[in-house]
Amino acid sequence: MWDKGGASRAPHCGYFRHQAEYAVWATNGRVPRKDSGGHAGVMHAPSPRNKRHVAQKPIDVMQWLLAINPGLVVDPFAGSGTTILAADKLRRPCYAAEMSPVIAAECLERLAEHGRRPRVKG
Repeated sequence: MWDKGGASRAPHCGYFRHQAEYAVWATNGRVPRKDSGGHAGVMHAPSPRNKRHVAQKPIDVMQWLLAINPGLVVDPFAGSGTTILAADKLRRPCYAAEMSPVIAAECLERLAEHGRRPRVKG
């Protein structure tokens, strides 16, 4: 779970704040054992202020998730490219796809701002 903190938004007065998001992940096999205890169940990080995409997450949140299980990273909904940047920081191979040409262009622009030029197909 990602706890976005108290600055996260509420849909309108009288409703619960959109303060948490949950990650769904899968692995083909066992998750490597962590000798120093269990994996943390909650990541506390504020939501990015200048988002390029409505569902954009902080890079460190994605790094935390990706570090749990080494190997290939696949992101079928690339959005703003956060998963690609997190995989790059961890020196992990990453395949990503984005259906919307507009969002894909934004993603490529963000990656270029971080000095990354991914190979693009299609």
